[in-house]
Amino acid sequence: MKNVHEIEIKLTSDWSKCLDNAFKKKVNEVKVDGFRKGTCPKEIYIKKFGIESLYMDAVDEAVGIAYKKALDENKEITPVIEPKVDVKNISEKEVEFKFTIISKPEIKLGEYKNLGIKKEEAKVTKKEIEDEISKMQDRFADLIVKNDGIIEEGNTAIIDFKGEVDGAPLEGGSAENYSLEIGTHSFIPGFEDGLVGHKTGDIVTLNLKFPEDYVENLKGKDVTFEVKINEVKVRVLPEINEDFFKDLGYEDVKTKEELESKVKSELLKEKEQVVESTNVFEIYHSEMLKDVLGEIDEEEPEPEEVEEIDLTFQESVVNFALQFVGNPYVMGGTSLTNGADCSGFVQSVFANFGISLPRTTYGQSVSGDSVDIEDIRIGDIISYGYDGYVTHSALYIGNGTIVHASIPELGIRTDTMYLTTPIVAIRRVM
Repeated sequence: MKNVHEIEIKLTSDWSKCLDNAFKKKVNEVKVDGFRKGTCPKEIYIKKFGIESLYMDAVDEAVGIAYKKALDENKEITPVIEPKVDVKNISEKEVEFKFTIISKPEIKLGEYKNLGIKKEEAKVTKKEIEDEISKMQDRFADLIVKNDGIIEEGNTAIIDFKGEVDGAPLEGGSAENYSLEIGTHSFIPGFEDGLVGHKTGDIVTLNLKFPEDYVENLKGKDVTFEVKINEVKVRVLPEINEDFFKDLGYEDVKTKEELESKVKSELLKEKEQVVESTNVFEIYHSEMLKDVLGEIDEEEPEPEEVEEIDLTFQESVVNFALQFVGNPYVMGGTSLTNGADCSGFVQSVFANFGISLPRTTYGQSVSGDSVDIEDIRIGDIISYGYDGYVTHSALYIGNGTIVHASIPELGIRTDTMYLTTPIVAIRRVM
């Protein structure tokens, strides 16, 4: 169609600068033996962590540069929505993006007044403002050691645990100094409840059973966990004061009332964008257009070669997941809007399509069928880990990229599939 434009942009020198900037950020976050933080030479950093560890942050910067270049080179194109972006190629020397940009089609209008379509008004309630501020406080909450050391709902327990099934160690079922927020139901039923009331220093034996909807080789089986409680912490929310405003980056905010006003303004802006998009969608698909549009100046798309595998369902799952990019990462969370951790995000995305997955990263790493990396396709689950542990889950969205709940500082986002943590499994559940 004339109003759909595919533009490919390759960066070389700009990409090198993006990698340098990513290194300057990363080198301050890691510890390398023999060097103070931030002083490790780039060559030694790359030898230890790999150039791929810089791709995620470098792509974030490079995509804006490439998009500006695409528009500068095609000034006749005026985008109407954010473009679809694919990373076609990425290496130490260059990165190549493909932007799919939609511009306004040429439309000949008939009678367009009095269509009877009522524009919805964007509104923000007091409760929505309070909830948003509560989420902000939660993101900056501190965990402090609990004086009495007794575990209660909402506390975070630092534990060592070992699982055993059929007299043998449970694969991926042990860890040391694991932070578990009680009440998030991150583990199988009964695990967290069994720790409530115990205190720092206790060693607890939990005799549990895997749910019937768990992975095939474990569902319904008895499992025993030996848990040592190393420490118990309580979550303390920050006070709403000037220090909190500075943490949020709101230098112009001095009072709670000003914070509420700013939050209201931001929420209203987001809602207005949603309302506008909804109205455009409804009008575009309305039967009323039959009497309004004369002719849209579009060309029929060239026939494409049809793949043997119909990926329509997988595309629906991926497109659904991408709606939540930008939402917060919350440890133990499963809410796609208010916050989720990596396995909670993957579980909730698939749950929307009636596919039940385990809550844990390990459970997801053994769900469905195993897939070789050369056969990966959109909608597959990628599991990451090391030393026998599965530590992260993500959803593959094509072109070497994933969508996942990353870390608290970054939230739900898209990244290259090659994270610093190695891939340990790729699973297909649909």
